[in-house]
Amino acid sequence: MRYSLNKPPVRQSSAGFTLIEMLIVAPIVVLALGGFIALMVTMVGNVLTTRDQTNMTFEGQDTLNRVEDDIRLAAQFLTTTGTLVSPQGSNDATAAFTNSTSNTLILNTLATTKNPADSTRELVYYKNQPYDCGTQKVFNQVMFNKVIYYVKNGSLWRRTIVPTYNTNATADAETACSAPWQQNSCSPGYAPATRCQTNDIELMKNVSSLNVEYYSSSSSTTNLGASGAPTATTVKVSVVGNKNTAGHTVATSLSTRATRLNISVDPPTVIPLQFTQNPADQSVIYTDTNVQFSATPSLARATLQWERLVPAGSWTPIAGATSATYTLPTVTTSMSGYQYRVKATTPEDGTITSDPATLTVSIWGKINYLDDFSDFQNPLTSTGYPTAGYTKTSAGVVLLRGMVKKATPVTQGDVIGVLPSNYRPSGTLIFQTSTNNNVASRVDIYANGEIRLITADAGWTSLEGISFIPSSTSYTRNALTFANSWNNYTAVYGGPWANASYVIDSVGRVNVQGLVTGGITTNGTQIVNNIPAAARVDLYMHVPASSNSPSLLGIDPNLGIVAKTSTNGYLSLNTMYHPTGYSGWQPMTLLAGWQADTNGFSTPGYTKGSDNIVRMKGLIRNGTTTNGTVVFTLPAGYRPSQRTLTTATCNPNVWCRMDVLTNGNVELYLTNSGWTSLDAITFLAEQ
Repeated sequence: MRYSLNKPPVRQSSAGFTLIEMLIVAPIVVLALGGFIALMVTMVGNVLTTRDQTNMTFEGQDTLNRVEDDIRLAAQFLTTTGTLVSPQGSNDATAAFTNSTSNTLILNTLATTKNPADSTRELVYYKNQPYDCGTQKVFNQVMFNKVIYYVKNGSLWRRTIVPTYNTNATADAETACSAPWQQNSCSPGYAPATRCQTNDIELMKNVSSLNVEYYSSSSSTTNLGASGAPTATTVKVSVVGNKNTAGHTVATSLSTRATRLNISVDPPTVIPLQFTQNPADQSVIYTDTNVQFSATPSLARATLQWERLVPAGSWTPIAGATSATYTLPTVTTSMSGYQYRVKATTPEDGTITSDPATLTVSIWGKINYLDDFSDFQNPLTSTGYPTAGYTKTSAGVVLLRGMVKKATPVTQGDVIGVLPSNYRPSGTLIFQTSTNNNVASRVDIYANGEIRLITADAGWTSLEGISFIPSSTSYTRNALTFANSWNNYTAVYGGPWANASYVIDSVGRVNVQGLVTGGITTNGTQIVNNIPAAARVDLYMHVPASSNSPSLLGIDPNLGIVAKTSTNGYLSLNTMYHPTGYSGWQPMTLLAGWQADTNGFSTPGYTKGSDNIVRMKGLIRNGTTTNGTVVFTLPAGYRPSQRTLTTATCNPNVWCRMDVLTNGNVELYLTNSGWTSLDAITFLAEQ
């Protein structure tokens, strides 16, 4: 029997893992991959951290190298920049940088013509301080810039500030011999602009702090503090950087200590904007012209604007008044009390205002006494006498007023005071006035302005009634020619005396001046022979005059100026009168029994010119002669502001006195019932 054996079936192989295998293998693979990725992340993080650490350290060191270079070239360390031109301030406007807060270093550095590292660079010098821009310019003031290190938005920045300058041919305080290489920089986004030529330099990012310490020397270990910066020569600067990289904190802290090399260069004096000269108060006379207020700012580049304050008003800019001097072409009494000031402005310092100056406009200028002269005030009078003064009317007539006394006996030629230049006569003039002890005095007005007492008493002397046309007035002066041996007085003493002449002022009054001598003194003798008929008078006038002794002269309707009572030594012709045909006289109402003498003489009257000069005329007689008798009263508008003591002439051709009071009363003193002349009484109406 035959048996066959069957072979078992052949099993077929399959690829991949079974599910069970996958469940076993997958976790192993995931763990291996995660470990690899973690290893890669760690390796990359370390690389990035190392890189940023290296970069931050490099940036920090590079920054400190730049800081050290600037420190060595600095002339001074500053505590503040002061107010800056916008937008260079710490707030990108005008606010100052200061070192009193952290994160700021302020250096005063020298301006150069090229990069400071260039061996051919030169310093920038100012022109004409004091030398021109030639070989001696090295002795001039040098230009300084400001370099500021500051932290903003986590970065350390470097800003350069160049002072305002020019290179004009005509030099001023800001003119430099050459332009500086350095340029003004501002925060990014502002350049280019009017002020900014470039952006600030961003030296280092991720800065958390900048710390500065100041030392007096390179070997010192004592920190002077922020306030000691200007006296320090050495600075320690520390910069701290901090950032996060790949989950790691990257930090660096670096410092450097450097000493400035330019310690032999004097730092500039920081001149604040201020007024080195404030406008001064002005006390002027209402006829003065070209009255000036002046002010001087410390910085020549400052722009100026004058302002005016009217009483009860507010300060108002004056159009076109932008110079250091403001001139008032004319002034009026209504302007008295006005105030003037000026504002000065620079972009760096802002605006400051000067002290105000007050304008006082009066009719009278005060005579500043010399020697031991002073004001005389009689305590027995209800109204005081005026202080010695001078004025010039709108018609150009100079008047003097006041009562003066002397503490010591009068010596011939004593100087009371000096008149300003445009209130002086062309030659020395002699006037007869009143003095203490009830006698006449002599006052001379010199061409140099000196007011001299020749004969007087120390008790008091009146300056009232003195009037003349000054040499500064543009009237044509008409020379007088002589009759009957009279001539100009030419003696040297006290001279040169004014020659005999006359002018007719704008009001129509005849103003005569001069000193004559040598002629016939008989009453009525003609002294000059060429006064035109229109410059004579309607009726005879008696005029006080000064001779070797108190005397008179006459103004004759036919002969002009004539002798009255005098000697042939000398005779002063100084007087003022209204000529024939003048119709502005007002009649007087005489009091106390006084009557008009019209026998060839003028009817008593008074008048006032357009320049407020009051004059009287006429001859009166037979009234009460008690001292202080009121002979008439002037109306309002014809009265002085203070009691006025004037000189008159009385029978028999002698000196007497007439006082005009503020209430208009006209009082006679030391007269007699024979006659009293009102001719030539002159004063200024002020009320």
